[in-house]
Amino acid sequence: MGHIIPIRETIFSWWNISAIVVTLILVALALWLVAPRSVPESHTVTAEALAQSEQEIERPVIEAPADRLDASRIPTTLVGLALVAYLVIHFAGGGTVTLNIVNWMFLGLIFLLSRNTFEVMGLVKNAASNVGDILLQFPLYAGIMGIMTATGLIQVLSDSIVAVASPQTLGLLAFLSAGLVNFFVPSGGGQVAIQAPILLDAAARLDVDPAVVIMAVSYGDQWTNMIQPFWALPLLAIAGLKIRDILGYTTVVLLVSGIVFAATMLVVGAGV
Repeated sequence: MGHIIPIRETIFSWWNISAIVVTLILVALALWLVAPRSVPESHTVTAEALAQSEQEIERPVIEAPADRLDASRIPTTLVGLALVAYLVIHFAGGGTVTLNIVNWMFLGLIFLLSRNTFEVMGLVKNAASNVGDILLQFPLYAGIMGIMTATGLIQVLSDSIVAVASPQTLGLLAFLSAGLVNFFVPSGGGQVAIQAPILLDAAARLDVDPAVVIMAVSYGDQWTNMIQPFWALPLLAIAGLKIRDILGYTTVVLLVSGIVFAATMLVVGAGV
């Protein structure tokens, strides 16, 4: 506890690399076996499909002096330069790159590269049409995460797992609990922030390598993403597909990877 865990003990550990190789082989084989031999309907992402996903940005109609300002490049350029100035001051003062800073960078580029405020709004509308499902889901997930954190449900779940865990089974139970929590908190970062402190404390009490717990939480997050494929929504929207079109295949990946990850945690727990 309290020290940096090198990636050679997590991502590049022998057991994680072995799990990845085995998973890739078994998943490829399983998907080949379940793939239909005759495909009555195929979906191909064509240039026409991509074009349909974007609506043409209408030219502004100048009817009043205010419309001339909206159609001018001056407002967007000034806002973009203001954001650039903020970023320069931020980094000059020793600031680091965070998610908020990345968002400011892209927002600044949007304003600088857009010809006017009409174009900015058109670009935002086009982008939002492809990620509308995600824009609606994430506030709900954030609310669920807040409820589970504030009410202590996450801690109750994690504590109950720790109560029955042993040094040999902590990794497996952490993996299963992470997979369950991922249904309610699908954000990897949010899940780690909630579960990691509790599970790392359990690892310290049971004298288990913290790298095992970290990878167990990562495995659990990846595992149940396969039957909650919110991450695929933008691509599905562009391709004209629905979640049901891929859910059968991702469920196969869930089953295969779940067996491999669980076996990996048991092997590591046994000290092999």
